[in-house]
Amino acid sequence: MKTRKRTFSIERGPYIYIGSCGRSCWKRIARHFRTEKKLFWHIDYATTACLPINAIVLRVEEKCLAKSLSEGLEYVRGFGCSDDREAPSHLFKASLREAIDAITARRPCQWRGKKEVIGL
Repeated sequence: MKTRKRTFSIERGPYIYIGSCGRSCWKRIARHFRTEKKLFWHIDYATTACLPINAIVLRVEEKCLAKSLSEGLEYVRGFGCSDDREAPSHLFKASLREAIDAITARRPCQWRGKKEVIGL
């Protein structure tokens, strides 16, 4: 998949993307599910190249969650994490069940703060 500045090797299969959504959470999720939009974030390129299936909103810090998942799941290095120095990626090759299992097994982050989106 080619973005503005990089090309990523994406294999077929289910992926989980971790991103923050702030105050306008549902508007941001709806934007990501649209097929026609200005391509800006890495996830914009991903959601035009694949079919988004669902989104789950969690009250947990985005960076903590991405770092934790990178310790147990396969990921696409450098995807969606240009502002995150700790996690190598925010895109993980995993089913929703695998991601939920990884999150609940570790309980790595405090469940508060901003809403985060998983599952695009």
